[in-house]
Amino acid sequence: MQDHDEQNPHKCNQCPMAFHGKGRLIMHYEVHMEEKPFKCNYCHYTSKRKENLKRHIEYRHESQLSSQQIPSKKKFKCEKCSRTFIKESAFNAHVLNICDPNRFTCDQCSSKFLFQSKLIRHYRVHTGEKPFKCDQCADAASSKGNLKMHQNTVHKK
Repeated sequence: MQDHDEQNPHKCNQCPMAFHGKGRLIMHYEVHMEEKPFKCNYCHYTSKRKENLKRHIEYRHESQLSSQQIPSKKKFKCEKCSRTFIKESAFNAHVLNICDPNRFTCDQCSSKFLFQSKLIRHYRVHTGEKPFKCDQCADAASSKGNLKMHQNTVHKK
């Protein structure tokens, strides 16, 4: 039996998973990037970005908009990258483990990214992968945002 580290030398630093290729590890990191701190007061919608929540409320809850309060500004701001956090524990984890401007480098073209999620999205440029499938047609997209844009323009969803 081969040594586990020889067979899968690229180990996730957030869980026990390990991969043969660096690209697979980069794609795997997406499972750890699901923090969605902005919650809609009218439905179960959550978002990673305040702007997306605001847009959601404007389109889906227009009649209730006058009483809607958009979540207040986050309290903790990273001085290196300007990212902000609601929870101090998330901020501390970011500063200690994540915030390095050159932390995530593409092994295909050497582009550098501050966040794993940005590198994962970028990596799809090289692989051509489109994991987000449209439920109305055969189209697929490389990101959730691109799929939503497709659905909103083509299917008026």
